[in-house]
Amino acid sequence: MEAVDLIVPDGEEIRLINIFGEQKRIRARLKETRLLEHKIFLERI
Repeated sequence: MEAVDLIVPDGEEIRLINIFGEQKRIRARLKETRLLEHKIFLERI
């Protein structure tokens, strides 16, 4: 998903919301965050 503005954990799912308000739910967990590169890696479960 492009232009993700908000990442919300919701049980075993993560809700991604972009700058246009579009939402996507995926079954995943946080794997790695690289703040200097502006990257967040998720791992599907």
